[in-house]
Amino acid sequence: MNLDMRNVTVINLSDEQVQYLNSLDNGQKFPSNIKIPTLNIKVKYIQRQETNGRCLSANELIRKGEIICYGNGSKINRPIMYSYQIDENIHLVGPGGLDHNCFNPTCGIEKETNNFIALRDIKQGEFLTFNYFCTEYDINSPFYCQCNELKCFKQIKGFKYLTKDEKKYIYENFGLSKYLIKKYIES
Repeated sequence: MNLDMRNVTVINLSDEQVQYLNSLDNGQKFPSNIKIPTLNIKVKYIQRQETNGRCLSANELIRKGEIICYGNGSKINRPIMYSYQIDENIHLVGPGGLDHNCFNPTCGIEKETNNFIALRDIKQGEFLTFNYFCTEYDINSPFYCQCNELKCFKQIKGFKYLTKDEKKYIYENFGLSKYLIKKYIES
C-alpha cells in the first residue's frame, strides 16, 4: 500500500473553516474533502467515561514498532485540533484521540513517513498517547497537562518553549517530526 503524500496539494483553510473543524467532536464528521488518516486495525476509538471525549485504544496487543496511524491524512495550511505539524505551514490531519503524555507515551512519530508507531508493546485496552512536543513547534491552543507524570511539563505550549535539555530528551526518547529535527538542529 503506497501512502506517500509528498505530492498532495495543501488545503488552504479560512478562519471560519478552522473554527468549524475545531467545533466537531471527531474527524469522522469532517467534510469529504478532508481526509483523516488510516488506522491500524488493532486500534479503535472509545468513549472516555471521565471526560466523555473520544480517545484511541489498543483493540489487541500492539508490538513495539508497529504502525498505529499512517501519515496519510489531508495536508492543511493551518493547525486544527486534529492535526499535527510536519513543516513551517503544513499540518497533517490526524486521527484525533491520541492524547498527550509527557514522559511515558505509547506512540512516537516516524520522521520520514509521518506515521505514528508504537514505542513499546501496548497492551489490549491501553490508551494511545504521544508527546505533543514531538510534532508541535508552537501550539495554537496551549493547555495544562494532566498526565500526572513525576516530571510533567505542566504547560504544553510547543517545542520552541522547551529548554535545551528538554528538547534533547524529547529528541532522544520519542523522536521528532522531520520539521522539528531541523528546528532542533538550528537551536
